Amino acid sequence: MAINILVGDAGGNILGEVPLLHIEQVVWRNNGVGQTTATLPLLNLTRYEPLLRFGNTVLLQFDNGLPNWGGIVDTPRSWQAGFFQVNLYSGEQLLEQRLTGKNEIYRQYSVGDLFRSAVVAANARAHTGVEAATPWYGGDLQDLDLHFKPLLDLATELTGDLSTADFYVTPVESDGRITFTAYLVNRRGADLYGVSLVE
Repeated sequence: MAINILVGDAGGNILGEVPLLHIEQVVWRNNGVGQTTATLPLLNLTRYEPLLRFGNTVLLQFDNGLPNWGGIVDTPRSWQAGFFQVNLYSGEQLLEQRLTGKNEIYRQYSVGDLFRSAVVAANARAHTGVEAATPWYGGDLQDLDLHFKPLLDLATELTGDLSTADFYVTPVESDGRITFTAYLVNRRGADLYGVSLVE
């Protein structure tokens, strides 16, 4: 399996590729933040270290049919016997770093529309790096008062406490940028009977 590794700045503008980066297991999490660890030989550190700075965006493109995995470079970083190691967290981590506004009031919103509205409002104050997808309008209507709440906590509450929906963030490379789109849907994925995943 080959992986194309693109790295962008915090705004998603692509800075380059890191072909020598060794990716360990990649984790996608439903309704949560996925993670992977990447290592780079110290011999190549001077060349690639600027790409692996905190807050930079990362896009892993697989050639075996797996969906793209994208996220950000975050702590901790470590130096080990000849290797430099960084932690990468999936795009859902961007939601953890962004807050709702002060005293935002939502009355009679579906969980999907409430989530989309909170992301749009956060982007109006300062770009979050995440766009909101077309919302799912199903489920019970909700009344919420939000006050500087992390968008990840909001998504977790909407999908765990207030409904049985799912949320996730997808990455894509387009026009020289890595972009992220947040979804809150009735149910992620599909049933495929008689299919087994084998690698």
